[in-house]
Amino acid sequence: MRPSNASLTGEPHVKRKGQLIQFSPYSTELIQLLENDVEFSCYRTKTKYLNALMERVLLLERRLESRSCLGELFRILDLMKALPVEHIRTLASTQHRNFDQMLMHLIQTALSEYPDIESLGQGVPLNRAVPENHSGKNRALHRN
Repeated sequence: MRPSNASLTGEPHVKRKGQLIQFSPYSTELIQLLENDVEFSCYRTKTKYLNALMERVLLLERRLESRSCLGELFRILDLMKALPVEHIRTLASTQHRNFDQMLMHLIQTALSEYPDIESLGQGVPLNRAVPENHSGKNRALHRN
């Protein structure tokens, strides 16, 4: 856990002046989406739901080299959009696995076809897709 995020997991009912954040949704649709999701979640109140949501986003490990946790979340969502989800679901049902298990199996199978990292050598630069702008869009995921 990063030291800057350590306070997020502390005392849940600490309410000091200046620490309360007011949520002001920009549309009635957002309010309805929030209320619907809270109803189907394990949280009984919007406050507990939003706290859990913010904590999960702010504690994301930045594996995709994003500058912010929200940027990391957007990049993860872009990756998920790029996946052939229906194909993976179909494969999962034929293999008696759920979606997550099938996705992990496919990744592990694909990675087993590549040489170990040690055999690739030290100092070999990896070609990584770099976002064109700060919107979290990745060119490698949006080929024409």
